[in-house]
Amino acid sequence: MLKSTLLSALCGTLLHSASAAAQYTNLPNVEPGVFNASARIEIHNTSFDAVWNLLTDFPNYADWNPFVRYAVVTSPLNITLPDQRPVEGKNLFFRVQIPSLPLPVNKDTPDKLLNTQFSAELITAVQYDKGRLAWEFYPPSPMLKAERWQAITDLGNGTVLYESREVFSGPLAYVIKSTLEEGLQASFKGQGEGIKLYLEDTGNAAHAVQSLFLSPIVPSQPQSAPAAIMTINPELEAFARAISRVLGWAYFLAWSLSFYPQPISNYLRKSTLGLAIDFPTLNVLGFACYTLSTASFLYSPTIKAQYAYRHPDAPQTTVRFNDFLFAAHGAVMCIIIYSQFFERLWGFEVGKRQRVSRAIFGVWWGCVVAIFAVIVLVRVKGVDGGSNAEGWAWIDVIYTLGYVKLLTVFLKYIPQAWVNYKRKSTLGWSIYPMLLDFAGGWLSLAQLCIDSALQNDWSGVTGNPVKFGLGNITIVFDIIFMLQHYVLYRHTPGKRVEDEEESEALVGAMRD
Repeated sequence: MLKSTLLSALCGTLLHSASAAAQYTNLPNVEPGVFNASARIEIHNTSFDAVWNLLTDFPNYADWNPFVRYAVVTSPLNITLPDQRPVEGKNLFFRVQIPSLPLPVNKDTPDKLLNTQFSAELITAVQYDKGRLAWEFYPPSPMLKAERWQAITDLGNGTVLYESREVFSGPLAYVIKSTLEEGLQASFKGQGEGIKLYLEDTGNAAHAVQSLFLSPIVPSQPQSAPAAIMTINPELEAFARAISRVLGWAYFLAWSLSFYPQPISNYLRKSTLGLAIDFPTLNVLGFACYTLSTASFLYSPTIKAQYAYRHPDAPQTTVRFNDFLFAAHGAVMCIIIYSQFFERLWGFEVGKRQRVSRAIFGVWWGCVVAIFAVIVLVRVKGVDGGSNAEGWAWIDVIYTLGYVKLLTVFLKYIPQAWVNYKRKSTLGWSIYPMLLDFAGGWLSLAQLCIDSALQNDWSGVTGNPVKFGLGNITIVFDIIFMLQHYVLYRHTPGKRVEDEEESEALVGAMRD
């Protein structure tokens, strides 16, 4: 009985696999994965070369493709390559619509922002002789593997069969299956129908044959780049990527560690005396804005689309996950510091004069009003309610959040420098957070400059003004503090601070 059951199950599996393979004419056999999206359609009044050129002419995808609205061949460091022909080992950056847009479409057809997704891929196969093109999700991850194959077959009599399939595997594939499976299937079908609609039009078919490359696009080595485009040795590029990652996590560690001396000191002393409440008040606002800013650049399809529109030569932002993690961690630490001023929560000694100053209170509310003012401008003056990046757009709100962060960083350091100057001493104030600040500032700027230089596009700096500004402001003030501590007031014992008001004006040495 057991043998019969096992044999039946084995036969069923083999029949299922054979059936799945039989439905494709030219696609290679692969493991079924968690789920797949696919399409299969016959295109008439066309040729093999016309379909091949259409599929490999990435710059013109928007002319016909309701699924992939933007496609660019890049290096692994997001350098837009001068030669946009597909080459195995090169990367692709896509902006897609899930589900796809209704047909017909052209390059002027607007995207639906709520359906916009982004994808980075690695080209794995360019097989003109077999009519096959493939890429896979990049960078590789044990959490998700997604491999897409497209194939065309000449059936004769002006008919070409187009087939496409993407197989999703790994734990995250179950999440994608539950949220996007139906939309992905509609998008694959939409792309197939887009090819058919475009090429069965006689004029478009002729244009596809005599396309940008004037001949079938076949696998080739990248052509020499124009002098204005920076070319990078692949080994150097890989090394630079590794250095960038190391710098990113190094500055994250340095800046994150600099948060801890002040709350630990408060806890050990059971007191907040010596720390101006203005400092954490500004920090809470600044880090809340910075967290929202980095999260939006990383995870918001709308913001990523608008950034790509304004920076077409380097459509991926220079914001990294370690930037977001640093911001979120900082926000939590700032809230903890601020909460230590509430006697009922911690039981600490809090000075009677430890209240938010009028100046800082005004700055705080001024920043909040400015943010809402930009939101109103985007809604009123923006094109399509801020969805179109040509005018006032939601990305401008995110930039405003970043500028608020920069303002709070600049203002919060001034009181400590002034108090050190008035006392002619740094006694009772720790220099170690400033040293960590200084190291983190240089590491942050180094990562930003390496990323932007390797992209051959310094808009990575102007497009990420918060990170650039944070590093510079931090370095300037840390130099001032180090000069005060190690040079100007090195041998000054300092006056005993008896006056409560002056004591409470001391700003804790804590990182932004």
